[in-house]
Amino acid sequence: SISKAAMQSLTNNEWKGNVRELESIIKRAAIFAKSENREIIKLNDLPEGYRKYDKLNLEDLILASLRAKRFSHSSINETAKELGNLNRTIVSENFRGAFFKAYVETGFNLENSVIMLAATDDAEVAEKIKSKVNTYLENIRKDLIKYGIIDFENAKKSFSSKYKNLPSRYHQYLDSIIKNMLEKA
Repeated sequence: SISKAAMQSLTNNEWKGNVRELESIIKRAAIFAKSENREIIKLNDLPEGYRKYDKLNLEDLILASLRAKRFSHSSINETAKELGNLNRTIVSENFRGAFFKAYVETGFNLENSVIMLAATDDAEVAEKIKSKVNTYLENIRKDLIKYGIIDFENAKKSFSSKYKNLPSRYHQYLDSIIKNMLEKA
């Protein structure tokens, strides 16, 4: 079989009618997968020039991979490797951003945002996610208290490290979470 990330990459390439080229790439990838005793072709099995994916869709690829791994302890590292040896920070920060987005979109409802990210009724998976995202929220709360921050502008200046590796498309959601926490304080 072929992972969603690998399939998306293959469909994003321009094959210019050359079916033999596609066939050759798939055969090569299958050999790499079998050499690692896998029954699935991953994005990393494709030649580097064929690993194309939409950066905006990276969140979906990351979430699909993490879900397939049931958010296991090693899922961040495995996902980074699967998606073409990405830096694990890219994977973890995209996950953090996806949570911030879900949290804001669900009206700051932790349970609903966890369900949205998990995309399963599996309580064990939901608990793993909940543990991780609670850490994200608790870190923000602790820093607000630690620095005695009572307004958003000071929070934004003091929290530059919280924005540093977070993809910019998620900054608005982190802003909303900080504002929400300040309103409740």
